[in-house]
Amino acid sequence: MTKSFFYLIALVTIIALWSWLFNSTRTEVGNAVKTFEQKDSSYVIVYVSSITCGICTKPSVIKSISQIPNLISRYHIPVRYVFVSMDMLDDEGWKFAKRHGKWDEISVGGRYYNEVLLFHFNDVEGIIPGVPQIIIYKDYYTYNNFNIPVLKRRKLMKSILGEKAILEWIQQKCPMPL
Repeated sequence: MTKSFFYLIALVTIIALWSWLFNSTRTEVGNAVKTFEQKDSSYVIVYVSSITCGICTKPSVIKSISQIPNLISRYHIPVRYVFVSMDMLDDEGWKFAKRHGKWDEISVGGRYYNEVLLFHFNDVEGIIPGVPQIIIYKDYYTYNNFNIPVLKRRKLMKSILGEKAILEWIQQKCPMPL
């Protein structure tokens, strides 16, 4: 066999592998590559709390809040859970967040200057700044050329403020505004 034949076989193999690797498990959607993990929309549940709020530190409230993901799982919808603590950034703030169970994202520190909190409390019609509070959004996504989600639209679905309202919502098994 000649060297040119070997190079031709190698080139065909590389092209075949390249084609298989980048086309077999993905499908094109616009300019982005859509994989099975991508969602066109999802819900976001933001819990805003503070270690300096007496209601937020009640064991019954903490236990109830930690049950939310399990109760919402019955809807079989994509949900992201975000915990925001309006405390100073220190070990106590992190310990406080961890007592509330598992979250997809946790933001601790800054009090009213907390970056996540600034987004949720500023200029959002229907939101009254206060704790404890649960804010439910429905997010709609597109994906850029790098397969990174881009928030197309965020719709406020519900805001639940105060101990009584939050505990009632949880006791009702977290009815979602679908």
